[in-house]
Amino acid sequence: MLAAWRTRQQYVGQLELLAAIAVYYSLADVLRGRQVVHYIDNSGAMAILVKDYSSDIDSAQLVNTFYALTSALEVDVWFDYVKSAANIADWPSRGQVEFAHEVNATRIEGNASNSQNSGNGAV
Repeated sequence: MLAAWRTRQQYVGQLELLAAIAVYYSLADVLRGRQVVHYIDNSGAMAILVKDYSSDIDSAQLVNTFYALTSALEVDVWFDYVKSAANIADWPSRGQVEFAHEVNATRIEGNASNSQNSGNGAV
């Protein structure tokens, strides 16, 4: 996917948008028809998601994909900002996994590309 994007020095905003899409794609069966509070720690990506617009073509394609997916899933999304240090979604990438037990997190195994196809996975 990165090869299709225009060359730039950093891709943080686009990767934040891609991560937002990945959640709804991977957990489609769980999130379908629900109201979701989506916490995000990147103010630029959050602004694009809230406005449903970006003048950057790569970000515009991603936000359009996000809304096509959430619309198809009939998900009602509310965005809220969270400071990066408090964003539990970032903790595993920092090696912080102990919190998962403390918050009774559920580990999802199986085909991470689409929960609809993960008949052998556990939730």
